[in-house]
Amino acid sequence: MATVTLVRSTPAGPAAPRSRRILPVAVIAVLVGASALAWERLPPLARDTLWAEDGRTFLGQAARPGALSTLVTPYAGYLHTVPRLEALVIAHLVPVAGWALTMTAINCLVAGAVAAIVFVASASVLPWMPARLLLASLTVLTPLASREVLGNAANIHSILFWGAFWMLLARPRSRTAAAVLAAAMLLSALTEIQTLFLLPLVLLRLRDRAAWPLKGALLVGAALQLAATLAAPRPSTSASPDSPLSIAFGWIVNAVLTSWAPRSEISGLVATFGPAVAAVLAIPLASLAVVLARGRRAERVTALLLLAGSIVVWVAGVVLDPRPYYEYASPAVMSSDRVWLARYGVVPAMMLLAITVVAIAVIVRAPRGRAPAVIAAVALVAVLIAQAPTTDTRRSSGPAWMPQIASAEAACATGVPEVRLRETLGWVVAVPCALLRDRITGIPGLTMEPPVGIEPTTYSLRVNRSAD
Repeated sequence: MATVTLVRSTPAGPAAPRSRRILPVAVIAVLVGASALAWERLPPLARDTLWAEDGRTFLGQAARPGALSTLVTPYAGYLHTVPRLEALVIAHLVPVAGWALTMTAINCLVAGAVAAIVFVASASVLPWMPARLLLASLTVLTPLASREVLGNAANIHSILFWGAFWMLLARPRSRTAAAVLAAAMLLSALTEIQTLFLLPLVLLRLRDRAAWPLKGALLVGAALQLAATLAAPRPSTSASPDSPLSIAFGWIVNAVLTSWAPRSEISGLVATFGPAVAAVLAIPLASLAVVLARGRRAERVTALLLLAGSIVVWVAGVVLDPRPYYEYASPAVMSSDRVWLARYGVVPAMMLLAITVVAIAVIVRAPRGRAPAVIAAVALVAVLIAQAPTTDTRRSSGPAWMPQIASAEAACATGVPEVRLRETLGWVVAVPCALLRDRITGIPGLTMEPPVGIEPTTYSLRVNRSAD
């Protein structure tokens, strides 16, 4: 009598090689797609406008002799390693006419790289790939991000903090992955002093040796940031501290309301409904309830950390840098036609939206949960895409950079050592004429034209007639 032996095949065997083949393609797709989305969310004029410290501080100092020392030079109380590196590359390899566009492009690429890191690092919490793709997209699609954070070096630290959070939850599968993530972590910690708030996460999974390089990189970066801030403390502002009620209401407006309502409508909503706009908190709180009730331990811990991080990052920003327009609970601000939307709300908004993504990943595992999870994911994507087009960034009114080059060249022809070109906030960038004379048009034979939609306006320039 013949005997038939049934052998049950496990999906783990064939799936593993397939996963290894798919992952690199997915990572590249996320990096390219997120970078392109970040770029497209910025109007053409904003792309060709330098933002604040990008020009006056980072590029202006990088164009001077001894520029390598800027890598260890604190600004506003902490190190800015990634912006300093970007500025060194741009100032010495890119024609002056292309400084603004290149700065925007590089920082959109950095945002795309962080999105790819989030996609990979979140696998330890969210095995469902669509949830990880959605989570990664928050890096560039969080509605408030385009106002002041996307595409500039001065505020790239916010995006790096978001990536650092997820890296600390990662479980690298190889030494190469651990090394790459550790390098990214070190750069993040050397750029964003608020990564100090992530130090408690070092205590998670202490026995997981694969994560030790990441944790070590954070500790090294945090130690250097502390040394920098002790050596050159952040200047204190003269503004009075904002009231606790205003800080709380400001968190609701910036971290919650901006994600679910068009930015153009927020002032009207606050003026009309006042504190009642806090009802929008129901969305992240309902998501948190789903995760705490149905989620696995890792998901529950992550959701609670996201909520705590959202609150801590917002409170730290407005407490350390108080401003009169952060008095959100005052009748004057609440009834105004323009409620101030702060960059300090970007990471808190990302973290609250991430709780909703974690809830979707929990729902998909429930019996007959795939359809509700897909519907919820599509609804969230629709909300994000509807708010993706942006016209009201803080760089939307210029001044454009490239059209100023002709006037700068003419000024340099008079023999002055440098010219001062305009950027946002009324700031100016000191550009040595030696750079303009060497690389006015960049590559020989290449004529650099202003981006489409930007008139080749001639600006008046402040000319420095004395050598430094």
